[in-house]
Amino acid sequence: MSLAANAVQGIRAVVCSEPYTARMSRLHNDTNVLCMGSRVIGHELAKMIADVWLETPFEGAGTRSALTRSWSGERRVDPPGSIGSVPA
Repeated sequence: MSLAANAVQGIRAVVCSEPYTARMSRLHNDTNVLCMGSRVIGHELAKMIADVWLETPFEGAGTRSALTRSWSGERRVDPPGSIGSVPA
């Protein structure tokens, strides 16, 4: 799921199986999509991961410029229904 999501411009998806990864992904990578495996994670752990991910702010603008540089070189597709997207 995260591979497909990250193919869309503006999406920064992360796969999390524990709260630490959720926290670090928000602090350092400014992720905006959270993916979890339903066969790997129980309901209570999924809620804990989501809570940590939603409550953690992005750490700072210095990291954002590095992220922008790293994402700008990748080929991305437009989200479905956006201007310039091609129907499948």
